[in-house]
Amino acid sequence: MRSLRINEVNQKHSYTWTKINDDGMSMHWKKEFLAEFGGEFTRDGKNLHWHRPIRTNEPLKRKIIVRNPEGIAVQIENFAKYCRENNLSKSAMYEVLSGKRSQHKGYRAVTEQE
Repeated sequence: MRSLRINEVNQKHSYTWTKINDDGMSMHWKKEFLAEFGGEFTRDGKNLHWHRPIRTNEPLKRKIIVRNPEGIAVQIENFAKYCRENNLSKSAMYEVLSGKRSQHKGYRAVTEQE
């Protein structure tokens, strides 16, 4: 099945526009679209119009805890900086964080939701 596309959402009669405005499952498609891209929908007459989310410099809402090869756990504020300082591959560490890998160079990472 074709996925919803951000560049089609406000183009009248495009696939994504039709799913969000006219489809019988439009509420499902709206929720799926907002979960992926953020922002909000406003009503323009009888049709919906999507507005991009405003980017902010707010810190992450999650705590990242990294356990080094010696077993010492550290709470991280800037994950990319920590990877640079410890000569770790950022992409590999994000795979550890998401659970795709169990460790990278002996480092393990977990998140704690607030």
